[in-house]
Amino acid sequence: HPLYMESAPEPPPGKRRRSKHLHQQTVKKERKKDSKRRRSEAHQRALADAAVLDEERNESKSAMEAGLAAFEGYYRAQRLCASKDSNGDEELGEVIKALLRPLPIAFRVSQDARRSLQITAALDQGMPLLEDESMSAQFAGETSVYWKWCHAWQLPFNDRALKESAGLEKDGDDDNKFATLRAWLTKGTDDGVLARQEIASMMPVALLDIAPSHAVLDMCASPGSKTTQALEAIYSRHGNEDDGNERAWPSGFVVANELDAERSYVLAKRCASLRSASGSCMITCHRAQIFPGAAADTSRIFDRIICDVPCSGDGTFRKYRDKWRHWHPHQGRQLHSLQVQIALRALAILKVGGQLSYSTCSLNPMEDESVVAALLLVCAGAVEVVDVRGRLGGFSTRPGMTSWHVLTDDLQVLPSYAATKKTLTKEQTKRYRATMWPPSAPWITDNLRRCQRLLPHLNNTGGFFVGIL
Repeated sequence: HPLYMESAPEPPPGKRRRSKHLHQQTVKKERKKDSKRRRSEAHQRALADAAVLDEERNESKSAMEAGLAAFEGYYRAQRLCASKDSNGDEELGEVIKALLRPLPIAFRVSQDARRSLQITAALDQGMPLLEDESMSAQFAGETSVYWKWCHAWQLPFNDRALKESAGLEKDGDDDNKFATLRAWLTKGTDDGVLARQEIASMMPVALLDIAPSHAVLDMCASPGSKTTQALEAIYSRHGNEDDGNERAWPSGFVVANELDAERSYVLAKRCASLRSASGSCMITCHRAQIFPGAAADTSRIFDRIICDVPCSGDGTFRKYRDKWRHWHPHQGRQLHSLQVQIALRALAILKVGGQLSYSTCSLNPMEDESVVAALLLVCAGAVEVVDVRGRLGGFSTRPGMTSWHVLTDDLQVLPSYAATKKTLTKEQTKRYRATMWPPSAPWITDNLRRCQRLLPHLNNTGGFFVGIL
């Protein structure tokens, strides 16, 4: 037991110092070994992480290349850019090149007449920057473009280029014009004077010619850019909002419908940026294909309906590059039935003499012309496509397609709906609808030519489709 053990004699002072020194040396060596081991483990983890990252990059690159090849093969088979003089393969290459480039900055100037003083003051600050050729000269000599038909500016550079240019400090120049422009855009957007929106996305509302007295329905409204554009159109001919008179409040209104509750909050927040104009907007949360009408005798209550339906979105690759990795031809085919249902419901609650804009951000005829053809066929002459080519000024578009193919996943042509029952299994046949095939009636093909196709290389925009019925 320790209590009964004799204590060991203490070592001499010199030997004690040597023992302490040896102990310190041993501790240092152990620490060095431990530090070296940890560095080695960290290095190995870094190498492993780098290998995983390289593998993910390679997989992502392979997936993107596969999506790009599928896209090119599908639209070559559809003869997307074909004309009388060409098979369209060369122009399809231009379309793909455009879709691989970043989307330029575009914004719409508010048309709310009650805020005209604030809007004019903001434009007086921004116009010198928008018209400054020295800024445009740094981007391949392209210049800013103003599109009068939608009251919007399109700049020659994208968000990333503007951000990087704004962060540069030039010798002898304390005034960074790009930083000033970026700050002006941010302030204008926060104040509701400017609205960041892609030019192609402005077409449906701009072509509807909304008046202050119109009742407007946005069937699939989120994130709200078209809703705010419609509200501004309603308030485009009314006086100062501080006057307090009846003239400042038009009789028209907008009902913005969004199925997803969380997205409807985003929609409400965006509409709130229009200040008192948001008082003419009501937000609903309902399935668009069964959107309720009013009383039976007054079920048709809307003068204008914006029907921007859910779609595969292959016209938005410039904004969402990740979509290339997931694109597949069947996506448009899967959405066809839902798009027809939503558009038919919209027509059911549209006033006689009213107008509906059917639009997608897709280039796929399964989602575009085939849906419009189905509406024309079901309504049997009760609706027609309006020719709106003269409303776009110098903005380049292509007429709607009148001929296309219904293809299988391996790009085999199905000549008719009846042929699917002969060549495909029962389960595969369920993927197709009779309305997917191009119509044979001349009056329907004449209507389809009045639709507008927007290819990305024509005006440096995204891809888009719109038909006004």
